[in-house]
Amino acid sequence: MLAYYAVAAREAFWTEHWGGHSVAEQLAVARRSPLTTLITEALPTAGPILEAGCGLGQYVLLLRERGWRVAGVDWSLEALAACRRVAPAPLGVMELRALAVRDGALAGYISLGVVEHDAGGPDAILAEARRVLAPGGVLLVSVPYVNGARRLGAPWIRRRNRALARRGGEFYQYAFSRAEITATLARHGFSVRSAHPYDPARLLRQALRRVFRWRSRAAGGGTGSGGSVVSGERVRAVPGREERRREALAACRRVAPAPLGVMELRALAVRDGALAGYISLGVVEHDAGGPDAILAEARRVLAPGGVLLVSVPYVNGARRLGAPWIRRRNRALARRGGEFYQYAFSRAEITATLARHGFSVRSAHPYDPARLLRQALRRVFRWRSRAAGGGTGSGGSVVSGERVRAVPGREERRRSTLAAAARRLLYTEAALRVLGHMLLVVARKA
Repeated sequence: MLAYYAVAAREAFWTEHWGGHSVAEQLAVARRSPLTTLITEALPTAGPILEAGCGLGQYVLLLRERGWRVAGVDWSLEALAACRRVAPAPLGVMELRALAVRDGALAGYISLGVVEHDAGGPDAILAEARRVLAPGGVLLVSVPYVNGARRLGAPWIRRRNRALARRGGEFYQYAFSRAEITATLARHGFSVRSAHPYDPARLLRQALRRVFRWRSRAAGGGTGSGGSVVSGERVRAVPGREERRREALAACRRVAPAPLGVMELRALAVRDGALAGYISLGVVEHDAGGPDAILAEARRVLAPGGVLLVSVPYVNGARRLGAPWIRRRNRALARRGGEFYQYAFSRAEITATLARHGFSVRSAHPYDPARLLRQALRRVFRWRSRAAGGGTGSGGSVVSGERVRAVPGREERRRSTLAAAARRLLYTEAALRVLGHMLLVVARKA
């Protein structure tokens, strides 16, 4: 294998890379590319197919147009969002080494220019591809090819990339000979049926770009500000947003290697009827358009008889009594520029909503009765603090600090006893009806 160094192909790299292209442009390229014929001739005619590392999703859209059941996953949420603005394809952000796909679920797996960017080699991604493919499933994988030109230039390529690495360049990709990729696939239980070199103009384009860059520098230092402005206008990555979403999943993965992915809940990258159960805790109420789109998608991916567990804020006794004040307060917030946050549902309302989507409710359980009490107490203490002029002052703090002499363990036992008594009281049926903050509904797909 030949190793290339430049910029590490991490998530931010792909967001910026795809930010310089449009879905329409890439879809037009895919329609006329000879690669498309190679792909369509090799794919199975039936069964679900995943493109892992789909970028802007041009092949997901093109293959779905032609009748294949294709979903796409990628590292770049911004690239997937661009695709979804063109068509409602099933897309998700996933870690390709740990896909949120069950064993043997797929008839086909497409990976175009992806596995070569893992500095540890392609093995982890290919092992996961084997796990999710059904026996006899088809893998289409493309990698940079050590062709005749690269073989001749291999000594120079190695020297140049070692020099780049010494100057701080990061790993970018590997290139493979036909024998190397065949042996790699065989290690993971794949038998190669065919191998087709393609994109012969790429090396010529790269060589011509180097020539023009050299001539431009020799003529006075680059393309000037106009070229920079155009490049800057084409990149539309949102700083920090994707990193925060991914960090939430990464925090879980640091605890245990669970299959996790970022997906649009209204269009999951999951095949029809694939799931026995679907859990949604405190989610559907946050869609300003109502819960219908998410619940319709939940019904699609659940098998007949599948179980749905959904929790929503509950219009309990306290909320019923306070409903006029709650409505006035939130209308005032909206007039002052407040944005929609959530809905709360009565038992009858969530039951009727689920029935519209073909779910029969088996049980409904109010829970979390202490939430409203905690919120009320916080408001009381904030009001008292403001009324007193912002606290007791430094003198009061010192006296209070001197008087507290809790014996280690005793205070904790006292609090634990009080908490247990409070829980027993709050979790009676009557208290839950009045104070239960959330309602957990168990329903079955008819």
